[in-house]
Formats: sequence, structure tokens, C-alpha cells
Amino acid sequence: MVDLDVRNRLKHRQETQDYAQILDLHLPQRNCILRFCDRDYQFHTGVVFDASQDGQLSNTQSTIRIRWNQLTDFLATRLAKTPVWSDFTPFAETTLEQLVLIKDFPSHIDLFRKAPTQWDKAFQLYSGLIFERSL
Repeated sequence: MVDLDVRNRLKHRQETQDYAQILDLHLPQRNCILRFCDRDYQFHTGVVFDASQDGQLSNTQSTIRIRWNQLTDFLATRLAKTPVWSDFTPFAETTLEQLVLIKDFPSHIDLFRKAPTQWDKAFQLYSGLIFERSL
């Protein structure tokens, strides 16, 4: 995005267009993390989590956002006793600058981006630390 600064000069400003929804399901008994992403999950071939009586989604329920919400609601009801960690943003804001020092830290998040970001590495570290704590 291009804005004008206080001296009326053009200034390029990066702006977040959209956020990817990512959910990690920790399975310590299997020593694995199952990662769901709203961009990668194939809702049209996967399980229908909220169907009409005939088993088909209605036209009003066909957006990815609605289907993602149905998936997360389904997991929340089935895993009601499982702890939920939701303080990623404050964690990431304090670690983003330090993650620049770790060049080969894999994030295991494959999203199309115009520019690289440290947020993926921060999420991988956050989820990994919580998983390690649960072992």
C-alpha cells in the first residue's frame, strides 16, 4: 500500500491482507502434532461437520470460513477437557526479533506469501514448546 507521509512524499507501507487460521492438535501419546490450516484443509472432500438432514451442506454454509468454524467447534466439543493455548500473539511479539538470528529454523507452514515472515517460525516455536511441556 502507498501512503503519503507528513511531508506529502509517497511512502510504501506493508499491510496484512488476510490471516491464515492454523490449529495444532497435540497428540503426545503418539508423539506428534497434527496441524490444520484453513487454506490447506480440503473441505469439499473432508468430513462434513454440520450438515442438513440429507447430509449436504446448504449454500449458505459453503464458505471456507464457516466450514473452518464448524471444524473448530467440532474439535472443541469432542476435546472439551483438553487444555487450549491461545496466547500466541503476545508470545510472537516478544520473540520475532530474536528469531531473525535462527536462519534454518523450519516452520512447517507452507503458505503463499509475497514476502517471507518470521510469524511462521514463531508459531512453530510456540507450538513446539507447548508440545514439549505436555510430554
